[in-house]
Amino acid sequence: MGLRFEIRASDSPWVDSVWTCTSERVTTMTSVAGARLGLVFWEQDGAAHAAVTGPETRTGTAPVPEGAVFTGIDLAVGTTLR
Repeated sequence: MGLRFEIRASDSPWVDSVWTCTSERVTTMTSVAGARLGLVFWEQDGAAHAAVTGPETRTGTAPVPEGAVFTGIDLAVGTTLR
């Protein structure tokens, strides 16, 4: 199966897109280089997790926990976090 993504554009000038994803039988993914910051939230085995992503200057490999459900927010270029 792999990773199944659903992506939608945002009405906010600070958010580029919002996405959701579920993982099945995937252990790693290739992260693409990009200029945006992002927020990723996921739930696995009843535990909640969060991470800040980007910006990335080159591709990289990221682990993908099996059976996790992800929600991500890709911030618009120029948006900063304190």
